[in-house]
Amino acid sequence: MYQPAVYHQQDDGEFEVVDQSDSEKVPWIPLDPLDPDLDRFPQYRKAQPVRCSVKAGEMLYLPSLWFHHVQQSHGCIAVNFWYDMEYDIKYNYFQLLETLSEGSTSRPEEATVK
Repeated sequence: MYQPAVYHQQDDGEFEVVDQSDSEKVPWIPLDPLDPDLDRFPQYRKAQPVRCSVKAGEMLYLPSLWFHHVQQSHGCIAVNFWYDMEYDIKYNYFQLLETLSEGSTSRPEEATVK
């Protein structure tokens, strides 16, 4: 869980990161996909990457909670826009599915729900 923060432009034009200490902490994945700590995150062994190339004039949309890693192949400018995520019923459904998938086995009839 991490504290949300915002960029704030100072009078001299520099930016500083300001914690939003009055906000609730949010989940974040502290994993380096190029050097994963498999002792801490053993489930990452099961990850199957999906690779794509985004060309000039194209856009890639990633839904909330999609873990991703970006690399540029040459000099370019990338623009990211983050929508504030609402931790509402959709997030609760996500948590339910995540919990159910942790209890699954190779034979669905043996799956247990916690």
